[in-house]
Amino acid sequence: MLFLAMRNPFSRKPTAPSPYEQNLAVLRKQQNHKQPSFKVPVKKAYRQPLVMSNKQVKPSGHVAKGQKVPSPTKKAAQPAGGCHPSREDLIKMRERANKENLPPLQGGRGEACPPAPPPTELLAGHSTFVSIISNRQIHLNAALTFWRKNPGALVSYLNRTADDSVTVDVLPVLTLSLVRQTLQVKQISMGAWLEFLPTLHRLLGSKFADYIKVCLDLIRTLIRHWSKELEEQKCPQNAANLLQSQSVSGIYSGLISMSDAVNALAQRKGSVGKKAKVVKELLDKL
Repeated sequence: MLFLAMRNPFSRKPTAPSPYEQNLAVLRKQQNHKQPSFKVPVKKAYRQPLVMSNKQVKPSGHVAKGQKVPSPTKKAAQPAGGCHPSREDLIKMRERANKENLPPLQGGRGEACPPAPPPTELLAGHSTFVSIISNRQIHLNAALTFWRKNPGALVSYLNRTADDSVTVDVLPVLTLSLVRQTLQVKQISMGAWLEFLPTLHRLLGSKFADYIKVCLDLIRTLIRHWSKELEEQKCPQNAANLLQSQSVSGIYSGLISMSDAVNALAQRKGSVGKKAKVVKELLDKL
């Protein structure tokens, strides 16, 4: 029996715990009881994970191969007294920014250099330039009003003003309207175009190439627009049968009188010479 008891010691009955073990068990229960836990709708409950401290852990000197060590970030300097700067701090910051944006000092005395005055060349003709632009804008607004209400009166207005700059601005609109046969251009009578021919003749002798180009474009469009009526002016019998023979004959005579100026422009090089050659060919057919 003694041999069996020695061979199987676990077969003995458990003895009562000692006082030390009892106190240790009580302490463990108290510690577990004080620690909070989240209850979930399951059979078992799990303890809340331990809260990590906010203290930064210094990286060890040994870094594994291929592992990147994060660079230390610099904290933005906060003004004293809290996260929001006070009024005095704002004033100091503004003064510091103004000092940084000041121009270079003069002679080291701490006085900023005064701003340089604008060149006299810019101010010499400023008033004249402003007056010219203002008058031109007034004339263009009036021309736009005539074009919307009474296109026939627009041609008479351009003849009265005799402002070549305003006339040149309006000529592309008249040319495009003749090509598209808009309602506004149909309201312009042949008599109004007859009164406008001297203005076109004067623009052919301008010193500005842009003035000559837009003038040649309108003359070319007028010849193509009334090509049939103008070709019938060659025969006196057909000319007598036209309802507007006086206006057509006047336009025919006015266009023929421009032949010398157009021939002179055709001798020039560039886009002016090319446009003048086209108008010259159309006038030769008349």
